[in-house]
Amino acid sequence: GKSGGRAPLPDMSAIGFSKLLTPFMSEADAVGYAMPFVPALFGALLIFPVYFIGKTLFGKKAGLVGALLIALIPIHISSGHGSAYALFDHDSFNLLLYFLTFLFLLKSIKEKDMFRRALYALLAGIPLAALSMVWVEAQFLYTIITVYAVVQLIFDLFTNKVEEGFVMSITLALFTGFFVSWPVVYAGGVLLDLPVFLALGVLIFGGLCILFKRKQI
Repeated sequence: GKSGGRAPLPDMSAIGFSKLLTPFMSEADAVGYAMPFVPALFGALLIFPVYFIGKTLFGKKAGLVGALLIALIPIHISSGHGSAYALFDHDSFNLLLYFLTFLFLLKSIKEKDMFRRALYALLAGIPLAALSMVWVEAQFLYTIITVYAVVQLIFDLFTNKVEEGFVMSITLALFTGFFVSWPVVYAGGVLLDLPVFLALGVLIFGGLCILFKRKQI
């Protein structure tokens, strides 16, 4: 419950991977090898969401260039905070979860079919929840999404382009992130934290914008 306490998902991932190695070595050695390997794996996997974000926004070539640049950034390939087999740290996991959240949120916003839009929003909420089980300051990403949603809604309100689907995408992602991660938050001695209030704020503000549009206010 103290400030700066680490949530359990990185430790769980290292312990889980170590089980693949225990038939070949002692449990302590297996955990020792798994600890630097798991962050390196997460760092390497970052190229996939970067590619698909680039492809979704600008086309396949842009996605390939973005993925290539991620793979070649010196600090990413030489640091334990990136894809190097060097350090047991959660930073590479954070980056992967950021980009997965952005990818699925982007696909949800651009999707026209409501069922697929809701599905993408749920998929955005899963890595958002995972971030709450990795990083003590995970509410930073909830805040970034909330600020974006409010600014976008204000622009849409003045241009008469408010979409119910946009409000649904953002709120569903935020609420999914909160509810899936809530048991870990509650175990830390907190009943309700900032993410749920941000989600409620977006829901209320978005609902008012939809109302204003329908009433032509």
